[in-house]
Amino acid sequence: MQTAFRFEPPAAGTLRSENNNKTFAFEPNFRFAFGTHYLITIDSTARDILGRSLDGNRDGIGGDAFVSRFTTIPLTIARPIIVNYKPPKSQTGVFLREVIEVLFNRPVDPATVGPQSILIAAGIRRVNVRIFASTENGLHRLSLVPTQNFLNGIVYNVILSKAIKDLAGTPMPVDFRWSFTTTTRAEVWETLSTFSAIDQPFGDPLLNPRTHTLVRDSTQYQLATRLAISDSTAGKLRYQFQPDKKGGTVFFDLRKPIEMDSTDAAAMFVYGDTSKNTLQWHLRARDGTAVRYEQVIDFTNWRNLRLEVSRDSVLVNNQKVAASSLAPLLLEGLALERNGKSSGEIYFEDLAYIHPQRTAVAEPPASTPKNFALEQNFPNPFNPETEIKFYLPRRSPVKIAIVDPLGRLVRVLIDGILEAGEHRTRWNGKNQNDAALASGIYFVKMNSQNFSAVRKLLLVR
Repeated sequence: MQTAFRFEPPAAGTLRSENNNKTFAFEPNFRFAFGTHYLITIDSTARDILGRSLDGNRDGIGGDAFVSRFTTIPLTIARPIIVNYKPPKSQTGVFLREVIEVLFNRPVDPATVGPQSILIAAGIRRVNVRIFASTENGLHRLSLVPTQNFLNGIVYNVILSKAIKDLAGTPMPVDFRWSFTTTTRAEVWETLSTFSAIDQPFGDPLLNPRTHTLVRDSTQYQLATRLAISDSTAGKLRYQFQPDKKGGTVFFDLRKPIEMDSTDAAAMFVYGDTSKNTLQWHLRARDGTAVRYEQVIDFTNWRNLRLEVSRDSVLVNNQKVAASSLAPLLLEGLALERNGKSSGEIYFEDLAYIHPQRTAVAEPPASTPKNFALEQNFPNPFNPETEIKFYLPRRSPVKIAIVDPLGRLVRVLIDGILEAGEHRTRWNGKNQNDAALASGIYFVKMNSQNFSAVRKLLLVR
């Protein structure tokens, strides 16, 4: 049967048997093209388990082929249909914070789009997403942005129900569903910034000497509530390059550069403006060599852009080089380089550092830490409580406090003088008055002498 089966135009997929080999089903690995004629043929070489030839035309005489034809609906059909989607069906190794994209042939009614009509789940575990709509090249995109990470090595099912309607009230013809599998790599995800008032990762680009060829009165970087994902704000850059001149750069220094080994990655959500300008990641190798990684902003809506040292190529003196060959690298900043439109508006969310899960090895008691440090809390997300570990290289005054995304004090955990070494404290999700707080994003903030650090916490009730 496998050798006798043909699908034209040729298509990749899986032919599987059911009902004790009495029924065969072909499952394509792709979305059929719109308005296209397809031909299915099972030629006369097919045999049953007794060796009898196929009776394809059902005339009672074996030895002829089975032929079937069908035509897919046109893209111009007057009802909402899904044109494309990402991640592709059955894809494996999907990033743990990938944006799910769905393209429609026509605008859909926002009132019909939400938890009642969209489900992303692994078993009974539902994924919470923020839904953003945009239009690009005449198609209408829904970007489903997860508010927390997917789990490693898990199959996730995506279902968009026919309850989704267009602006005229016409529903999708059928439910649409597919699945994908996340990466099996054991990774630790550290969110360095959610672009809130207390963890702003960028310096002011207008004060940066590497920023140039701008209309400064029309260029501004600020926190904005519009399009926020994780909490109440996102970083917003409105820019205007000088239209009568070539080139131009908006440069952001990272207030805390990120050290990246050969197996590490950095990631950040970017809301594009289809400007075809270039987002550059500026790094430095150990020997001081300037390195950059480039991604073109040729899209609209949110995407998770990332630099994976083990996989990606970077530029050194405009020559491509494997990033891993230069590791360790120090990510010092990002820049928007003009290669397209002279003006636009882009947004940033959730800057993260990703590194492999390291296996704990029994060691003798640690010596005095060399530096101040605040580790990511564990577990995270958490309920009902989480542990926070921090280090002091010498006897020092230290304050550990929980704040909300607006920087308002929630609870002080430690405020005093502690000896040098490793220290731990716990937070039970309650405020200073011992009242339980609602689910959401909070931050633990450490201050000790001239050291300051912030980590994001996710309380899930």
